[in-house]
Amino acid sequence: MGDCCCLAREAMPKLFAAARIVALLMLSLAAMAGCGTRSIGSLSSAERWKPVRVSDPGPGKHPEVYTDIDFVDAQDGWAAVLAPALPIPEPRLIRTSDGGQTWADQGVSGVSLDFVSERLGWAVERTSAGAKVGRTLDGGTSWNWHDVRGHGLLWLAAISANEVWAIGEREGSYTLLRTQDGGQSWEAVRHPLSEEPNVLLLGLAFRDPKHGWVLAERRRTSPGTRRLFVLLTRNAGETFEVCATPGVPDVEWGSLPARIAFPTEREGWIACGSSALLRTTDGGKTWAAITPLVSSNRVSLVDCSFPDRFTGWAVGAEWDRLPDKRAVAVVTGDGGKTWRRVSTGAEEIEDGHLTRVVFVDTEHGWIAGEGGIVPSDFPVQQRPHMISFILKYIP
Repeated sequence: MGDCCCLAREAMPKLFAAARIVALLMLSLAAMAGCGTRSIGSLSSAERWKPVRVSDPGPGKHPEVYTDIDFVDAQDGWAAVLAPALPIPEPRLIRTSDGGQTWADQGVSGVSLDFVSERLGWAVERTSAGAKVGRTLDGGTSWNWHDVRGHGLLWLAAISANEVWAIGEREGSYTLLRTQDGGQSWEAVRHPLSEEPNVLLLGLAFRDPKHGWVLAERRRTSPGTRRLFVLLTRNAGETFEVCATPGVPDVEWGSLPARIAFPTEREGWIACGSSALLRTTDGGKTWAAITPLVSSNRVSLVDCSFPDRFTGWAVGAEWDRLPDKRAVAVVTGDGGKTWRRVSTGAEEIEDGHLTRVVFVDTEHGWIAGEGGIVPSDFPVQQRPHMISFILKYIP
């Protein structure tokens, strides 16, 4: 099941026999006639990470973008992809049955997904009228789609073949939604912050049908300390308790939905785009801010994954000033008491950042990321050159 739906899943490595630093891809920006060149850096196999899917169409072209990834075991996984197309990118789902070595197009659209098992999964497709939600009962061979009119769906937390929670958005207003009939109908679920006009819902997770968490934030009018709240339910959404969290530093980058990961019933983590992760040891009633990476630069951790209570990963980016980001990954093996930075091979990519991480156990994990020179930060005489990738952990 995907990290955002229940358990986060992660890995702490065995020692590798010898370092494998094998350059797989060297990318350079081609200049127009009479102008200089500018390299976007290189993506290489690090000691315990290797690229298994790379999209590099070359200067002036758009790569595919991996908006979500999910694995249910060491072999079976899916990714939501924005494929280059005119006039707008085309969302689609791809699947792997060999741990990410090869991928096959599923023939359906999707911008986010959540798989409960190898056969049962859910996906979201955006439409002009709102969204469509798709369910597969056969691992993606066939899908049954239903319209969700009036709301764009930002995130899913699937519980079963019939029950799914979601965050809906319409004209800047956020709503907590639920279906109990396989997506045919959706109801708005009230919570203590429902009537506040400036509340954002950033992420959600359900460990089982009764226990769930929703991350909320009062909309900021200026940069500074973020004030986040966790909505906690222990009775399948009949009631929610508002649990305050300590303030976490604001950053200039990091707009992905928050990832909520509960490796045990009482221990949970939240990555929300800040330099700090939020941690609970009492099931979500109280939270503490943990800073995994001490750096003089700004840090944004946008995703985390914990396969057990001791082992955890977090990914994102750091920078001195935008847009010069650098990919960052950190790992803990003692339940978050100590963390260390690890190399994934993406650190030398210009403006590189890691967007998703998922581990199904301590030895099988994947990371998605992207980087390069985007149209907004290159001189007129140079063309943009972007790259995106999925990395696999090598135990």
